[in-house]
Amino acid sequence: MAVAGKGKGFAFSMDAAAAITLLVAGMMMFTGIQNQQALSSGQTSTIVEDTLYALEASGYIAGTIDSNSPTQAAQLIRERLLLVLPQGFDANVTVTAFTAEEGQCASAQDFHACFPDSNRVTGKAGGAAGSVFVSGRKFFIRKQPPGDCNIAYASFGTAETMGQGYTGPGSMLGTGGGLVGAGAQFSEAEFEGIDTNITFDVNVTPDGPISCDQNVDITLSVSVPEDVRKPIDLMLVIDRSGSMSWGGRLSTSYANSVSLDSGGAYAFVADDAGGVRSVDISNPLIPVLADTYDPGTVVDLALDRNWVFAADISGTDQVFAINRTDPLNLTNTGSISVQTSNGIGAADGYAYLAGRANDTTGLIVINATNPASMSIAGVRATSSPRDVFVDGNYAYLADGSAGLRIIDISNKSSPEIRGTYNTPGTAYDVFVAGNYAYVADGSNGMVAVDVTNKLSPSFAGSYNTPGTAYSVFVDGNTAYVADRTVLFLLDVSNPAAITADANYVTPYNYFDVYERDGYAYLAAGSMGLITIDAQAGPRINNAKESAKTFVDYNGWKMPPDKLGMASFSSSATLDRNLTTDRNSVKQRIDALVANGGTNIETGVRSANMELISARHNPGALMFEVLLSDGQSTTGNSQSAANEADANGIVIFTIGFGEDADTENSPTLRT
Repeated sequence: MAVAGKGKGFAFSMDAAAAITLLVAGMMMFTGIQNQQALSSGQTSTIVEDTLYALEASGYIAGTIDSNSPTQAAQLIRERLLLVLPQGFDANVTVTAFTAEEGQCASAQDFHACFPDSNRVTGKAGGAAGSVFVSGRKFFIRKQPPGDCNIAYASFGTAETMGQGYTGPGSMLGTGGGLVGAGAQFSEAEFEGIDTNITFDVNVTPDGPISCDQNVDITLSVSVPEDVRKPIDLMLVIDRSGSMSWGGRLSTSYANSVSLDSGGAYAFVADDAGGVRSVDISNPLIPVLADTYDPGTVVDLALDRNWVFAADISGTDQVFAINRTDPLNLTNTGSISVQTSNGIGAADGYAYLAGRANDTTGLIVINATNPASMSIAGVRATSSPRDVFVDGNYAYLADGSAGLRIIDISNKSSPEIRGTYNTPGTAYDVFVAGNYAYVADGSNGMVAVDVTNKLSPSFAGSYNTPGTAYSVFVDGNTAYVADRTVLFLLDVSNPAAITADANYVTPYNYFDVYERDGYAYLAAGSMGLITIDAQAGPRINNAKESAKTFVDYNGWKMPPDKLGMASFSSSATLDRNLTTDRNSVKQRIDALVANGGTNIETGVRSANMELISARHNPGALMFEVLLSDGQSTTGNSQSAANEADANGIVIFTIGFGEDADTENSPTLRT
């Protein structure tokens, strides 16, 4: 088979003919923990891998090699490792520098042509015996002349074995089985391809002159004759439960709307009977409740200065001014009674209510310069006000079936309608950016209205989303539309030709959206506050992309290797039985939609049954790759893992989400 690892993209500046590629082999030996209970091979390898990862991520390895000779670099890296590792560990470090022969490398594309022995300079440090090795890591580094961009590297390699029966990182979780190796050590022989049956290749793209900040890909491949390994039967087991449809979530009563403070550290949620919630979003993917103030039933809110202005419909409709100076201690400053509260905006000491007061339905201007003693400053009658956006001297009113109203609020006591654009649908929400007002127009999707001329707003463009567009938020050239069960990312760089960049389907309803720094914050009714990385998408998207990349891995041999797929939420389905048709597997991956509870047990059992079915190749090794957030709500995943172990099936697990549950899900390790 062919095994390839694609290096990280990295940046540097250099004359291509002066390129140097460095190889670092960190070989760790466990000699015993003094005065402590002996650790298992898996534990010792985990300690080493974590230490190497920390040094790699901090830039210490690359920086040390950049500024020292190979021997000096090896010694410094070893000294740093021994400072970090527990007592009882030792380290051997080898740094080998090659001057690249780029012309030969480009034509021959093998290791010796790229890095001939004549160009080799090696430095070593450490005197540990080489009989037992726990783990190691290697790097390819391109080194630029002094004064240019910093060097960076592509890392590759996995935990090496300590002999037969190794069960360290990467082994199956929840069973007694594991990856069995031959005790191989990290050495240059692995790369030089001494075995005439094994061919090692390295490809660098681009292979010509490189400019600063240009990405470079290093592709490493090992070609092995087919009879060297057994064929593989592998089942993907993918979590398609509802919890995979978000990035992060905070459970609340019934989230109607959401807004962020100017610093971005807190979100505030209008939570219906739950009142106003302040939420710590310092980590957007793990929102944490900070405090709650419950005046009744809050349907919308807006932020201005130190206050949250909350539109409340409990009993007598009111607008509350809630002090948010300390988000951990929300307090009521004052309130004013109105007849109807729908949506609310706020700016410069005034709150603007889409509702009814003084027997007038429309825009209600509330003087909140003293929140403890608010008063109605003025009203302007309209048809069916839903929400309002304030920009300078104008309030843009989403006026239901009447569309968009542009209201001059320079005279607070006498606001005047300056222009109207009657959208085809029902205007629920509006957001103004530049010369355009973007209207969430219900079943008509999103409509862009040119408001350059306030007296005569005109149609600019639209995008008819398939559901009900309840809310819109615009940042730069992207409009984020909460379209009932879908979050749409629309490209509005040309409002006359709006296109969809992405859409993320959910089993829940989205009623409001706010975006900042690439994260979308969604008021999702009974599901509470949901957060999504707007570029990466929810967890199910991440899992699907990872799964498809895995299916496209160039190491499969079809036949005899076979792939299949099972997915699960509250129950499991066998989406694709074992097959040599990769495209059919990817099609089933693409079709997954997140919904329902999480029962990991059913997914693993479904994959187990397929792997021991008549479609299994009796001569093949059996594997499962579980992709999940681990937040199982029912079932016994440990029992399913034991069943797999009893049938000789090895399970690899990948966790998605920063709150992936690794403690309560026996079959999940991130």
